[in-house]
Amino acid sequence: MKELGKRVSDLITAALEEGNTVQKDWIAAQVMADHPDIYGDDAAFYTVLARQQIDETVRKQIGKFKPSLEPTEQLTLPGFTHLQKAYFLRRRGENMIVPVSKCSDIELLGRAREYDEMAAGCRAHAREIREYVSARTDCAA
Repeated sequence: MKELGKRVSDLITAALEEGNTVQKDWIAAQVMADHPDIYGDDAAFYTVLARQQIDETVRKQIGKFKPSLEPTEQLTLPGFTHLQKAYFLRRRGENMIVPVSKCSDIELLGRAREYDEMAAGCRAHAREIREYVSARTDCAA
């Protein structure tokens, strides 16, 4: 499974370095093409199971590009602290990873709005924790 995760990660990295958009089905098809020797009466069974596992692995790797409070250094665009090399987007009904240079202004501003909303939610959460501690301390006194 570790090798599968590395293969998927390598495919994503190579595609993004070439400036290509990455789609889940494309990655899964590439990995399936690496292992075409499934024969016998149970070939369909094993092919379905392999595809499910590959899809799950791809989903996890793509998830690294979803909004996060702390992007990993390997995903960050050189020269920036937070701006990512690519972003997870939904285009024409498909989930994909899009290099930042190929994201439209509308897509990038939409992502900025998501981060603003996340920050507001985090501030509200922190405020409620403080209110709870204050109320609990008042009751305990």
